[in-house]
Amino acid sequence: MMVPFIHPIRGTPIRVSRMSKAFEKEPESLKEEVAAALRCALPLLRLSGFPETSFALCIDSAADRLAGVDGMVLGAAVDLDGTVRLDMAAVPGADAWARGTGSEWSAFLSGTDSSRLQLGGGRDLAEAWLQSLRTQAADQLAPAFG
Repeated sequence: MMVPFIHPIRGTPIRVSRMSKAFEKEPESLKEEVAAALRCALPLLRLSGFPETSFALCIDSAADRLAGVDGMVLGAAVDLDGTVRLDMAAVPGADAWARGTGSEWSAFLSGTDSSRLQLGGGRDLAEAWLQSLRTQAADQLAPAFG
């Protein structure tokens, strides 16, 4: 069965396969916990080689996907010196984005699985953002997701 959800940047509907029963039972609070961890971790990053770029992260719940709405969206931007700052104004027209459920983000942040996150925009940039997040912020995220 296919269910719709909204593209995090373009705002257009897209369709994805319905997730497993385990996905449907994911607690709504996990979305907020992951978003809080990402809010803390993003300013710790340095992303050289991609100055003046932006990134959007979307953390969905099962209810969000089934309702066809975006979950929690965070935006970040890279300054000229490579420092990363939270910036919700960067979300519309972000250069790259990543999207996943709370459990998909948890698997990524714990280092167990990154294949379930959906990436868009500049693929190389999205992968650089995620690699930076996993390697540079791992110490801060490990207690919550390790």
